Amino acid sequence: MGAAAQPGEVERLGRHLLPPAVAVAGAVDDHDRPRPVGGLRTASA
Repeated sequence: MGAAAQPGEVERLGRHLLPPAVAVAGAVDDHDRPRPVGGLRTASA
């Protein structure tokens, strides 16, 4: 596993890829798993 990405690289990629991925995953998650939301969108832990 010597070819693993460096922490800084992962963080840089994460910042670039995560926002749209989270938005899409959140929308899909809301449709797949309806749960009570009191007006606040909370991240699933």
